[in-house]
Amino acid sequence: MVNDAQKSVHCSIGFVHPAVNGEGGYIVLLQDLSARSAAQRELQEREAFYRAIVEGDQNMIVRFNPDGELTFANAAFCTFFGIDHEEIIGRNLDDVLPARSASAMQEMVHDLSPLTESATCEFLDTNSNAEPHWIRWSMRAVVDSGNGFSEYHLLGEDITTEKNAEQNLSESEFRFRELLGNVKLIAVIMDLQGKVLYCNNYFCDLVGLQMGEVIGSNWMDKFLSIDDAIAFKKVLLECALTGNLPVRRENNILTSQGEQRQIAWTNTSLANKKGNITGIASIGQDITERTFSEKIQMALFQISQAANQTHDLDQFFASIHQILQELMPVDNFFIALLDREQNLLSFPYFVDQLDERPQPQKPGRGLTEYVLRTGKTVLVNPEVFNLLLEEQEVEEVGPPSVDWLGVPLKVEDRVIGVMGAQSYSEGVRFKYRDEQMMSFVSTQVAMVIDRKRSEQALIRSQKRNELLVEASTDAIFIETLEGKILDCNSVASKIYGYSREKLCQMTVKDLVPSDVQMLMPEYQEDMIELKGMVSETLNVKADGTVFPIEISLRLTTIEGDKVVVAYVRDITERKKTEQAIIESEAKFRDLAETTAAGIFIHRGENYLYVNPAWCRMTGFTAEELKKLKVTDQIPEDQAIALRETSLIHLRGVQDVDHYELKFEAADGGSRWFDVHSGLIDFEGTPAIIGTAVDVTARKQRENEMGVIAQISELLRTTTTMAEIPPAILGKLPELLNVDGALLYTTKTKEQDTLDLYGTGSWKLLDGITLPVEKGLAGQIMKSGKPYINHSPAADPYFEFPELTSNMSSIAGAPLIVQGKITGVLLVGSEHHMEDFEIRLLTAVADITANGLQRARLYDQTLDQTQELLNAYNATLEGWALALELRDKETQGHSLRIAEQTLRLARRMGYDESQIANLRQGALLHDIGKMGIPDTILLKAGTLSEAEWAIMRKHPVYARDMLSQIPFFKSSVDIPYSHHEWWDGTGYPQGLEGKQIPFSARIFAIVDAW
Repeated sequence: MVNDAQKSVHCSIGFVHPAVNGEGGYIVLLQDLSARSAAQRELQEREAFYRAIVEGDQNMIVRFNPDGELTFANAAFCTFFGIDHEEIIGRNLDDVLPARSASAMQEMVHDLSPLTESATCEFLDTNSNAEPHWIRWSMRAVVDSGNGFSEYHLLGEDITTEKNAEQNLSESEFRFRELLGNVKLIAVIMDLQGKVLYCNNYFCDLVGLQMGEVIGSNWMDKFLSIDDAIAFKKVLLECALTGNLPVRRENNILTSQGEQRQIAWTNTSLANKKGNITGIASIGQDITERTFSEKIQMALFQISQAANQTHDLDQFFASIHQILQELMPVDNFFIALLDREQNLLSFPYFVDQLDERPQPQKPGRGLTEYVLRTGKTVLVNPEVFNLLLEEQEVEEVGPPSVDWLGVPLKVEDRVIGVMGAQSYSEGVRFKYRDEQMMSFVSTQVAMVIDRKRSEQALIRSQKRNELLVEASTDAIFIETLEGKILDCNSVASKIYGYSREKLCQMTVKDLVPSDVQMLMPEYQEDMIELKGMVSETLNVKADGTVFPIEISLRLTTIEGDKVVVAYVRDITERKKTEQAIIESEAKFRDLAETTAAGIFIHRGENYLYVNPAWCRMTGFTAEELKKLKVTDQIPEDQAIALRETSLIHLRGVQDVDHYELKFEAADGGSRWFDVHSGLIDFEGTPAIIGTAVDVTARKQRENEMGVIAQISELLRTTTTMAEIPPAILGKLPELLNVDGALLYTTKTKEQDTLDLYGTGSWKLLDGITLPVEKGLAGQIMKSGKPYINHSPAADPYFEFPELTSNMSSIAGAPLIVQGKITGVLLVGSEHHMEDFEIRLLTAVADITANGLQRARLYDQTLDQTQELLNAYNATLEGWALALELRDKETQGHSLRIAEQTLRLARRMGYDESQIANLRQGALLHDIGKMGIPDTILLKAGTLSEAEWAIMRKHPVYARDMLSQIPFFKSSVDIPYSHHEWWDGTGYPQGLEGKQIPFSARIFAIVDAW
């Protein structure tokens, strides 16, 4: 070869025969194969590269020839079907694939030709582990370089995750539509022109239309007023286009009956795949009833505020008128009150556009007097008024009105007045809710009038408490936490030389010398609340005299405000006494024998010296006291403290100690002493001298005020007659230190018997009833005065002497409200009860009587509510009976089927709070038949198709009738849906399965049975 290069050649040798007797020869043809070899090598390299790619592909790749023989399969294919790669090459594809897959492949091959790009199919297959997988198979024809058909190329992609996502989305969409179709919320979808594209069943029921009547309609034209439509278009539709759709909004919609319902909407924009806003989806909640209830609650709150903030009834009546005007059309409004003693009807509040306020007059025959006579609420339109005129119940008084509404003002069972309103325009008509509102407000007004009377009784009780304060020998101040004087007793005026009015304009610092003011600490609640906190300081009188005082503080609450009660004692004389003792030991005995303060000397054990005042205070003689230890007659905790203090003094500590001491006197009673003690030299040896002032009266007053405060707070949190007796008796033994207590109360209507509530030693008497005129309680009620007997076992009136064997005193006080005695509070004690305890018992009885009266009024309100509910139920049962008589059913059928329905519902776990609505629905299940003509309802033969069509309307009649009555709105499901069938072939809506209300399904079972 040239240049010694080697090439690959193809050699062909042929023998050539001579033509004529010549010699033959050989022909050698050489063909250079270098280029073809290079192409083959390149092809092999590309095939290896291709195989490397497809072998690593996660998708399944297969090739087979037109006869179906496999020419290639990658690892993903072999792994999925669990096939050995070496075993399948050359085998027919139908033999390798599962039957379902093979059949699908054959269909794809049949539809495929070299001219088509590809064929695709999707189906569920199982892998070698029997796990289901969705596979998307794509097949295309492979052609050779000459565009001749070569083989099929098959690509399998696992789309299980994609399919599951699609299925989940489909199920989610189904559940969402089912939810929207059954949830008790409105669901509406509309386009940007307001065309309704979707709504749920709840919305159709709310507006009283079929779904076909709603879908496709224009929202603004069909369901909004003109003003609301303009606002809707501007706020929602236009804002949606700009991407500023308000998420939450409230507005009114109109039902098919023209009723306005207030809806709270939650809105969201809907966009297409390109992101363009195409519509609005809204979820709405009907808040009509809630809004009305909120208005009611706000009105009640405002009425309560008006009752507390107004000082006279005229202001209160004006406030009531203003509050009512926010809820109903009452521009013409009046309140009339009847004075039964003088038989005069007056109009303390009267606002009318056509009439003037009437002067007080004798009751006549007008509509106001009609309400007074009957004690009932009346709503009078012209037809009703003419009927009353014909029956001579009323006479024409004042300008004629279109509607007149009057409600009685009642206190217990007495009608004390009338509250009314009237309209003179056809455009202003009163509705049932207006009647309800007026009735409720009338109850509150009557209660306020009665409360004002009770407040007078409370004022009298407060005056008695003020007498207790005025009887004190100490100055008593009520001050703010900043030190401003709010009130004081007359003793304060005497001590300081200022008038009471002047003191109430001053602060605490005004009573303190200027050099002492700088040392005064500010009031601190935690320091004030420390019991027994007593301090000494200097004060100044109006004439400039500086004098020493002793002051103790208590923190209390008056009308919700924290205040300080300060007890101030002028200790000028005591200080003089103490100073005299210090200045002259020689004068000690003379001074001690004549001073009003008690003086005693001891060394921690027995008394060494007692002066006459200490003997008088304790009731012991000097000889008796000297036989006692100083700790013998005092409580153990105080005795321990006194021993410790004595040891400190006897060790030489000169400080003056100040404390209050409870002492058991010779007569067995308890006395409280304010004691100052210090170290002196007595007969040449250190000893402790104590000076004492009797503060029993002050401690008793503090205890009385504490008890009154606790009882008042207790009654503030109890509201019913059932709660007050156990609440009072639960606290009474502890607060009054008694061993037994009885509360006698008369019944509201039966005034001839007394109900007994007992506690402590008299717990056995709890729950019994006694004649009102007999026994100790009867005696106290006859006299109307407090009662005390210190020999209870021999009491001539007490009915249970065996329960007083261990008692030393028995005492009682009448319960008086508005001059009327309604019961007795009786206590028994093992200790000898004193006058201050009887005084405290009387105060507690007064507070209890007022609390019981308030509870009676509260219970009466509850009873009236229950009576209204009973009247509804009686009406309902009357309707059911009337329907039975018309439909010729067996009498009592509705009641029996209602009771059976309740029994089944309870067995099935029905919500107990909805049982009453279930019973109402069962009783009225066929109330719609009242709208069916007798010729059809009572027809003896078979009904025609036309007649059946009318008969099948009775559930709709029932729904239309009951949904107009608020009391029965929650009971409509049974009358409206009890003819629906589980398979959807029932009527009137064709509901099926769980679309049928649960209550209607329960009833249908009982009705069929």
